[in-house]
Amino acid sequence: MPGLRRIFRYMHPYRWIAFIGFFTVILPVIMELVTPRMVQFVIDKGIRGQNMDAVWQGSL
Repeated sequence: MPGLRRIFRYMHPYRWIAFIGFFTVILPVIMELVTPRMVQFVIDKGIRGQNMDAVWQGSL
């Protein structure tokens, strides 16, 4: 743990850059997890329900 505290002490002036870097790593992971739900929505509401508006909404 002392090594980690030392790293954080040096990173303190760059905390916003570190936050943005962390966010840009996490955002694609979240988007990869959302994609199957979007496909499920298109299939369940649009194709099975014969609702083309839901298909268009899910594809955008």
